[in-house]
Amino acid sequence: EAVAAAKAAVEVGYASGDSAYDVKQNLTLSTAGLDGTSITWGSDKSSIIAVNGTVTRPSYTAGDALVTLTATIKKGSVEETKTFTLTVTKLAQTDAEAVAAAKAVVEVG
Repeated sequence: EAVAAAKAAVEVGYASGDSAYDVKQNLTLSTAGLDGTSITWGSDKSSIIAVNGTVTRPSYTAGDALVTLTATIKKGSVEETKTFTLTVTKLAQTDAEAVAAAKAVVEVG
């Protein structure tokens, strides 16, 4: 029951202005749950979102990144998981990327 209650309560902590659909800043990933439970985190793209919540935004040319975080809630021998799907927003276009994109479409008419 403690693990089920903690699973229902566990959430990803977003910085001001961020949401699951627009992550630009580091996240808060709690390691302690309700009723003495512990929480460990996993990421399917740890180079974008590390298990400690550090966010590394992808380049403009790489595009936005879809990342699945998995919280494993445990107490004693009982364990459950909860997943969260987040979109990490790409960085703004650099001057070099803008020039490369313009060069790719330049034609002599």
